Amino acid sequence: MASEAEPIELEESGKLCGHVFCSQCLRDSLRNTAFLWSKLLLVMSLILVLNLGLSLN
Repeated sequence: MASEAEPIELEESGKLCGHVFCSQCLRDSLRNTAFLWSKLLLVMSLILVLNLGLSLN
């Protein structure tokens, strides 16, 4: 069992390992953030297109 001074290793489940500057944790966090932003932009674009289409009619 890891003591409080030792960093927790990356778990097999993919959860954050507890390292402050772990490259895998940072990469996964950035990837998840980029994915969420891309989905948000897609939804906002669809709403804008639908609003423009409705206002033209």
